[in-house]
Amino acid sequence: MTALPIFLIFYVWKKKAWGRKKIQGKFTQLKDYQREIGYSMSTLVIFSMFGVLVIASPLHQFNLVYDEIATYGWGYWGLSIVLMIFLHDTYFYWMHRLMHQPKLVKYFHLVYHKSTNPSPWAAYAFHPLEAVVEASIIFLIVWLIPYHLTALLTFLIFMIT
Repeated sequence: MTALPIFLIFYVWKKKAWGRKKIQGKFTQLKDYQREIGYSMSTLVIFSMFGVLVIASPLHQFNLVYDEIATYGWGYWGLSIVLMIFLHDTYFYWMHRLMHQPKLVKYFHLVYHKSTNPSPWAAYAFHPLEAVVEASIIFLIVWLIPYHLTALLTFLIFMIT
């Protein structure tokens, strides 16, 4: 949502004044916004379902969550966030490469590449299968890295902003 105010200023309110300064001269069409918003909403639902599976389902018993920061200390708390970012980036890199394979791209990643002109909704306009693949990193994180819930939330906020 941090991009929304900027979008409203430059793409709605000051569209004519700033439009000629755009790198990509063509503005996004209404149908593109509708597609991006629809896919972003489905991505939000899928990501949320994965969060519920990790935190509030019987799968929670397999997590490496700990309740007291003193269990590992503040140093590890910070390190765990760095480890989550590293694991996520590594996972994302290899999954993204895999989704670009000719036999897979049309099933997973083509929807994302239909967004050729940036809008606040393009970043998460994933095909539902891609959203499932992207959200699956949460299982690796909570099953491989001991974490405090606040560290996980810090990581998640960092990843979406």
